[in-house]
Amino acid sequence: MMLDKIYIDRLKSVNTDETDEVLPAAFLDVHEPELTFRGDVVVKGKAYLAGDHLTLQLDAEVVVEMPCSVCNEPTQVPVKLKNCCLTVALKDIRGAVYDPNELVREVILAELPPRAECAGNCPRREELKPFLKEEEEVFFPFTDLEEK
Repeated sequence: MMLDKIYIDRLKSVNTDETDEVLPAAFLDVHEPELTFRGDVVVKGKAYLAGDHLTLQLDAEVVVEMPCSVCNEPTQVPVKLKNCCLTVALKDIRGAVYDPNELVREVILAELPPRAECAGNCPRREELKPFLKEEEEVFFPFTDLEEK
């Protein structure tokens, strides 16, 4: 299942094409052992013409499971796109039919966090404190200078 294609000629008469799709996680086409998607990808939005550009305004939600950066246990992180605005020049659309799937997929994947922690603050972080670098007191000689 994929997002519906956008017909440019239809947009000229209808003005707006709205979408409300629930897509399987396979839509994102990610095959990584430590990165999996839980549940469906929910995409809502609209497409319209703005001058010589096709404009897409989208909201999207998906839950990603990835290892916690502290304890390495799997943790689930919601990924939400709110009011994402994408534009495509009409001259770049062949045949007056646009398939938004690849662009939407790329935008969702770009929003994935580079790392995650269990519940936003891993409870095992305290176990790592003995191994972390301690803050040293540093002397900054010019901090007390006053400007005249």
